[in-house]
Amino acid sequence: MQDAHNSLGYGVRKMPIIKIKAIFLVTGLVLCVFAGYGVALMVYRSRVSELTSNIFEKDAQISYLQSSLNEALLKIATLNSTLQDLQAQLSSTQTELDEALAKITSLETQLEKAYVNQTYVIFKDDSTIYARNGITGVIDWSSTDASAVINACIGNLTNGGKIFIKAGNYSLTTPITVEDNILIEGEGESTLLHLGSGADSHVFFASQKNNITIRDLKVDGNKDGQTDGHGGIYLTECKNTLIERVTVVNPRIFGIAFFGSTTENASINNIVAYSLVKDAGWNGICFNAGDRYGLVIACYVTGSSDAGISVFSLSFLEPVIGTKIVGCTSESNWGNCGAVNSHVGYEVERGNDIEIVSCNAFDNSVGVWVGDSNGTQILGGIYKDNGNAILPNDYTTIKSAYLANSNNATNPANIFAYQNKEVTIKDCIIEQTDLTTTAYNIYLHECQKYVIDGNIIKNSYNASAIYLMNAIDCIISNNHIYDDRLTVEMTFGIHVFGSNTNRTTIYENVIENTTTTAIYIQNGDFTDIMNNRIMNTGYGVSLESSLSSTILGNTISDTAYYDLVLSNNADRTYIAINHVDEIYLDHSTSTCDYNRIFGNYVTDLSQDGSGTENSVEYNYPDNTL
Repeated sequence: MQDAHNSLGYGVRKMPIIKIKAIFLVTGLVLCVFAGYGVALMVYRSRVSELTSNIFEKDAQISYLQSSLNEALLKIATLNSTLQDLQAQLSSTQTELDEALAKITSLETQLEKAYVNQTYVIFKDDSTIYARNGITGVIDWSSTDASAVINACIGNLTNGGKIFIKAGNYSLTTPITVEDNILIEGEGESTLLHLGSGADSHVFFASQKNNITIRDLKVDGNKDGQTDGHGGIYLTECKNTLIERVTVVNPRIFGIAFFGSTTENASINNIVAYSLVKDAGWNGICFNAGDRYGLVIACYVTGSSDAGISVFSLSFLEPVIGTKIVGCTSESNWGNCGAVNSHVGYEVERGNDIEIVSCNAFDNSVGVWVGDSNGTQILGGIYKDNGNAILPNDYTTIKSAYLANSNNATNPANIFAYQNKEVTIKDCIIEQTDLTTTAYNIYLHECQKYVIDGNIIKNSYNASAIYLMNAIDCIISNNHIYDDRLTVEMTFGIHVFGSNTNRTTIYENVIENTTTTAIYIQNGDFTDIMNNRIMNTGYGVSLESSLSSTILGNTISDTAYYDLVLSNNADRTYIAINHVDEIYLDHSTSTCDYNRIFGNYVTDLSQDGSGTENSVEYNYPDNTL
């Protein structure tokens, strides 16, 4: 019984130890839980930090990709706009071509109606030339002199008619004189009319005649054998002429020429189509002295000593009016006549409302030379590897053309202009990609009221894309100016220079990849530089010795030096709402005074020295000069 009690008492005494152990166990478990929770919390926080860092990194990547996407979308929009413009230009050009073809068809119909049934067939047997009457079948004339036989046929066709000249080589001693309502047709280039040495004349001649057609034959003017005469097809005061599928080579002066007079409409509605002129001593195809509403379509001219295709009149004669040149090519006109405007693809001198549509000019001294003329339009086409692509004059329009690689040793520029006004250069592609000497794209000297809008201008060499010297009231807008070569060679995007350069407006251009400065204004007063986007240049915008300019709403990034710099008496400039990294006022040579710098996003606003009354307000994050 005692043992039982002892045993019971012992058991009772052991109970606290067990509880203590339980407490320790529970406490250990709780501590383990808390320790595990702490480790888990540390791991959680580390993971959260890592995820947060990844989120920021992804946000940065998304921001960069969004920026790249926005730029790509902008470029796509620009390309779409350019494509739409080109499609509109193509549609317009097709309309012009259709109108030209309709004009040719209409004229052919009129001419065919004018010809009576009487026809002569000219052919050659050995050295004798014969003329067979197409109605009677009788040989009406024969001679060893082709000129005499052909002229006899024309003289007999008093009411007009058709003369068909079969294949052969016909030597001429005098010109073929063409009368009203005469059609002269050959068998292509196998019908050759060759001007004999010493003839000193033309191959074809007509004066004050109507409804003449010459087609499907070849003319050789033999210029080395002549001391006088023009040598090709020479028509004065003629109307409704059609020269079609004719080849003219070696004329002494003109290949195919139409001359008017002081009488209005004396020479009108003359057409040259699908023809070739080669190695003219002066001009290949020309409309001169009061000719009106001529048309040249799909012709090829090369090797002329003066101009491939010329629209020309002297000051004391009537101007040429309304000539249209469509789909032609003028190439390698590099003669030695010595005139200032020589060796050009297309010449317009005293011609009003002249259109050059979808034409090409290669390897000429000048692609298109415009002299004392009004309303010339150069629409579409390719002007490449000329000394200068285009030399415009007053009221010229250059639109949707491709201009490239102009290599004039004195004034190397695709477009070079001197002392003219109110010219529009729009929607063109202008580049100097293949040159390794100084080469501008657009060079304006003492010009007024130019509009340079919507162009792609790239790859000037050691020079500016656009250079204005002493120019007034010019607008440069919506252009994309850049250098895309592996080694950037374009010095300035836009360079405005000269004490007489005033009121230039430069807005909404994209300029990138220049070695020195995107927009450089020297001595240019009252310049407005607005809403341009500039990147990857030496300097963004630089004003030097310029007064009363406005720099507003531009975005400039990734420059090697300063985004925006004023120096050497750049005074009274209003600089506002630009997004830039640096704005710098350089007072080291002469102070820049009375400038207002207002409301810009700028991270570094600084100066070298100090100017007078320069106002700095509401800029962020740096608002201290």
